[in-house]
Amino acid sequence: MTRYVAHRIALTGLLFIGISAVVFFLIHAAPGDPTAFFVPGTQPDPAVRRAVAGDLGLDRPIYIQYVRWFKRAAVGDLGLSFRYQVPVLGLILERVPATVQLQLLAIAAALCVSLPLGVLSAVRSGSAFDRVSTVFTLFGISMPEFWSGLMLLLVFALQLRWLPPTGMGEGAPALERLAHYVLPATVLALTYTAWYTRFAKTSMLEVLHEDYMRTARAKGLRPRTALLRHGLRNALIPMITVVGLSLPRLLGGSIIVESIFAWPGIGRLGLEAVLKRDYPVIMGLTIFTACLVLLLNLAIDLLYVAADPRISYDTVGQ
Repeated sequence: MTRYVAHRIALTGLLFIGISAVVFFLIHAAPGDPTAFFVPGTQPDPAVRRAVAGDLGLDRPIYIQYVRWFKRAAVGDLGLSFRYQVPVLGLILERVPATVQLQLLAIAAALCVSLPLGVLSAVRSGSAFDRVSTVFTLFGISMPEFWSGLMLLLVFALQLRWLPPTGMGEGAPALERLAHYVLPATVLALTYTAWYTRFAKTSMLEVLHEDYMRTARAKGLRPRTALLRHGLRNALIPMITVVGLSLPRLLGGSIIVESIFAWPGIGRLGLEAVLKRDYPVIMGLTIFTACLVLLLNLAIDLLYVAADPRISYDTVGQ
């Protein structure tokens, strides 16, 4: 296991170099000029624009800019934001809690609904309950977040006025703050629930036809006991992968949802950075998210071992 973890960490370092180089060159090749943010007007003086580019370090060849950025990033310095003139790492860490809180709430709500729904759909396959569940999952997968977000905002915030429309209620009492989470978390949870339900049903259907399930029932175990003790644990192994695949959204933030509800997370920060050509923030968010996703994938692989002792990585990298 130690050899496997060391192998994955070394691979993560190589991926960091590759991802950072590709993203850096793509950002600088994209249309737009970040100096326009500092030099207002439709026809600014070229000399002034060149001076601003020199102050921002954009007058050097692209490969030199990347090498300078990489040397700083290797020691944790992601540079200064063009727009805010503050360290990028501090800016990102300031926005991370808002995104993590929202996404964790959405994923937890989705799991609480999808696991029982998927298991019951598998156990009652072909029933009316299963057909209704299938329609629900298809609707949830097909419904875009910008549409569901706008509809919920229109109905529950603007027309019924039951819930606040935007923000996360900083400084408000706990109950009022919780009300700000309802709409954005619901929009995210709808998509998560649909995906999780389909995978939970598929996984459970495969488990129900395994030999060990028939053996458990033949030994006299009640169907519910056999299902929960033997079936559910093995059905959860593929679900670890599904939940793991949704973690990049947790770290990267949901740009659409955070923009609709004016949520001060890293998804909204990324959108603002793209619109303002804030290169250091774009690079910082990309690398910060990529590194954490790579580490989370490693954690998910290790969870497989905890969920199923038959899985072993002892021979990997030998």
